[in-house]
Amino acid sequence: MMRSPALSVSVLAVFLGGMALAEAPPRREVEEFPLTDTAYPQEALELQVTLGVRGERRSTWDALELSLLTELGLTDRLQVELRAPLRWTSRGGEVPGQDPSGSGIEAGLLYALISRPDLGLVVSPGFEVELPRIFSQPKASDLAATPFVAVAQILGPARLHLNLALEVRAPRGSLRELELEPTVGVAATVPLGTLVPLLEFQVSWEDEARAWVGPGLVWRPASWFELGLGLPARLGPGGVAEVRPTLLLTGELELDEERNAPDSLED
Repeated sequence: MMRSPALSVSVLAVFLGGMALAEAPPRREVEEFPLTDTAYPQEALELQVTLGVRGERRSTWDALELSLLTELGLTDRLQVELRAPLRWTSRGGEVPGQDPSGSGIEAGLLYALISRPDLGLVVSPGFEVELPRIFSQPKASDLAATPFVAVAQILGPARLHLNLALEVRAPRGSLRELELEPTVGVAATVPLGTLVPLLEFQVSWEDEARAWVGPGLVWRPASWFELGLGLPARLGPGGVAEVRPTLLLTGELELDEERNAPDSLED
């Protein structure tokens, strides 16, 4: 899915000053964004499932994609995830220029390396690997891996999210023709009761720069459920070149029922 000197210095200072705090990362106010990865892993033995529905429109409606994202916390800092998409296009094939996330199964890890609740800061490196039809069509498949860093910072009532990622893609599995695509993404949220307005901005570079802006709204009536709506739009020379209306339905399940039992909680 790059790092400024000021950010690097501040992250290094926090790392040296107290990275090894045992506290788990604070609870997130939004579980899933249409464009941005959050820095918060699932808690130990917490299972989260997100059903996503996304349309793609340029001059006409080009594609519809359903995706199922499953995340499981192994510890309070480490999670594993698996994403499986199912895609239909109006032309019976892949839509030119689509992002790689729509082409195959993805597996990933996220680890909260720095968790400072006193500073409202979480820094989490992660790694995702894409396996697009590698077993059914090995000769036609690309291999792709994406290391990234996700940062979350609480600033008063707002919460800011930053993603720095570098996708490395090997067309048809050839390491001699590596393609690199760096991506920078930012998101901001301001909780208003059970509603959370959000705004995202993302820029990626490959053959050319692609910029996305995405307003959205999340409804979270319970800690274990949320419904998100987003409208990411890709900007072009003449204005909006593409829109991707996105619906995200997220639910959580505690696999360890004793973890949150009233008699096991401590203030």
